[in-house]
Amino acid sequence: MNTMRQLIYTLGCFFLFSLSANAQNSGDCRSAIPICADGMNPLPQASGAGDIEDWDPEFINQVGCLERGGLGTNGNVENNTSWFVFRAGATGQLGFDIEALTPTAEWDFAVFGPDVDCGDISSGDLLPLRCNYETNDTNFTGIGINPENGQVGAPFVQQSQNTYDEWLDVEEGQLYYIFINNFDSTTNDPQPYNFTFTGPLVDADPLTAVDCTLRDEFLGLDIVACEGDPDIVLSALSSPAGPDIANVTWLIDRDLDGTIDEVLATGPTETEFTVTSPNSGRYFVEIETTGGEIVVDNGGILITFFGIPVLQEVLILDDISDSNNVEIVVDGNGEYEY
Repeated sequence: MNTMRQLIYTLGCFFLFSLSANAQNSGDCRSAIPICADGMNPLPQASGAGDIEDWDPEFINQVGCLERGGLGTNGNVENNTSWFVFRAGATGQLGFDIEALTPTAEWDFAVFGPDVDCGDISSGDLLPLRCNYETNDTNFTGIGINPENGQVGAPFVQQSQNTYDEWLDVEEGQLYYIFINNFDSTTNDPQPYNFTFTGPLVDADPLTAVDCTLRDEFLGLDIVACEGDPDIVLSALSSPAGPDIANVTWLIDRDLDGTIDEVLATGPTETEFTVTSPNSGRYFVEIETTGGEIVVDNGGILITFFGIPVLQEVLILDDISDSNNVEIVVDGNGEYEY
C-alpha cells in the first residue's frame, strides 16, 4: 500500500458517525459500489451520508466545486450521498446522466481519478476531474449532453447555470470514483435517482465501455481503516443476484493464507455483515439464489485495521553530506511516510 495513503488514514482518524446507507447504496467512498454500463446496476436509494464523514466537516468547506451548505438547515457536502467506482473498459470519451426522480432532490456530483483511492480523496487536497454544483433547471445533471434540453457539457464555471460537464477522457483499465450528493436537505427521506452511462464509448458498445468484471467484486475494493474507526457494513444486496436471495453465508480468512478460518454468519436474512475494529482479514460471501445459483465475490474483500502511530522519538542523524536528516521512530503496525 502507498505509504502516504496509509498516513492519511492512520493520522486522520477523525471520521464521524452518521446514518447508515441503504443496502443498495453506499454513502462512503471506502465501500463504493462497482458499476457497469450495461444497465444492470441497482437503482440507488440514497439515505443519509454513510457511516463516516469522507471529508472532515471541520476542515473541508469546499472540494473542487462541491461546497458545504444546502437547501435546508442541515446542509453539508454529504447529504443523501452515493459513492460508485468503475473501471474503464476502453479508451475514449465517457459520460453519464443523473436523473432526479423526486422534487426534493438537487443532485450534484464529482468524479475522482484516475487510479486514486479513498485516502487520496478524503485528504481534501485532491480536486475532482469533473464536478458540478449548479442549480438544476431540468431533472438531469451529468457529463456529456443533457438529454432533456440538449445542453452541451462544458468546463465547470460557478453560476454558469450549465449543469453538464464536458466528456471524460478515459483510458482502458483506469479506475474512477463517482460521488453523488443531494444539495436539497429539506427532507431526510431516502431519495431515488437514475444513473446511466453515456458517450461515444457506450454508443459503440456498452459491454466494453466499462469493465463489467469489476462489478463481480460487489463487496467493493479493499479497505484500510484505523483501529477504532466506525464499523464497516458489507452488503450482499449489491451482487448481480440483487434481492433474489435464498441464503447468504459470510466467511473469513484471518491469516490471509488462503484457508477459511470461520463461518461468520449464514441464513436467508443475513444480507449484511458488520465488520468491527480491529478484525482484519479477507472476507468472503456466498449467495444462493432462489433458482439454486451460487454467486460469490471474486477474491473477497481485504479489510485491514492499522493502529494509530504513537511517536516514540525523533533522531537527528549525523550525516556529513546532509545535516538536516532526521529519523521518526513510532510505535505502530502500519507503514508511514512523513
